[in-house]
Amino acid sequence: MNKKPFVIAISAFLGLLVLVSMQSNVTAGNTHNEPSTAKARIPGLEPPAIQSLRQLSIDGLRGRQFRSALTIEEQLGDHSGTSDYSQFYGAPYYNTYMASYQSDGLHVYTRVDIPPTEMPEEGYPVIIFAHGWVGANGAPGYTFNYGANSYYGDMLDAYVKSGYVLLMPGFRGHGTVNGVPADVIEYLHAYDNGSYLSTMFYAIDILNLLGGVDSLNRVDWAAWGSENVRTDPNRIYLTAHSQGGDAAFTALAVSSSP
Repeated sequence: MNKKPFVIAISAFLGLLVLVSMQSNVTAGNTHNEPSTAKARIPGLEPPAIQSLRQLSIDGLRGRQFRSALTIEEQLGDHSGTSDYSQFYGAPYYNTYMASYQSDGLHVYTRVDIPPTEMPEEGYPVIIFAHGWVGANGAPGYTFNYGANSYYGDMLDAYVKSGYVLLMPGFRGHGTVNGVPADVIEYLHAYDNGSYLSTMFYAIDILNLLGGVDSLNRVDWAAWGSENVRTDPNRIYLTAHSQGGDAAFTALAVSSSP
């Protein structure tokens, strides 16, 4: 199992609480920007049924490997600054994309922002941002906060303009890209507020995304209007808000040694 450095900074209600370094038990995907067809779901689990809560325990999740490969699906904004988002937040403008990846064999999405700054020799550092509660009613139409004066907008814009590749996973059931909704909204109906098990599943989505960060280095960025992009595996950070903070702390617990 490959070990990747992983630094986590959790912000609850946008207040920074903790910053620690850790090792994550993730294995990077070996595909070349191709969507995975593997159905690597939890054994014995067909969404949204749960055979045993032990499968979602910290120890149970520690026994798994997390991997994925990101596939760019569409571009939301570009260096010309023509989008409402770019016009609102101002220059320097940058490219924003929607990408898909597999988590438990589910098709889910993440926002990807490429910094307008010069890439360091070792590659760009990466920030994964885990958003707060959206709810089952709002999840299919979730826009990943890409809009003028959007919630989180100032913070996300500042991260990117400071030179970080930003990854903002929607989590299972969140978002629709090119008319295809993320799998599986039933998770939210079953576990979101009723049992609050959703954060365990969202932690899985975070860890699978972490396992696919290096697949960004194999994207044909020229075809998507960006220059060569490389990420620095030694500088990956996780920030979060509210419900996303619970998922991020779970990811921390799973990724670290006992």
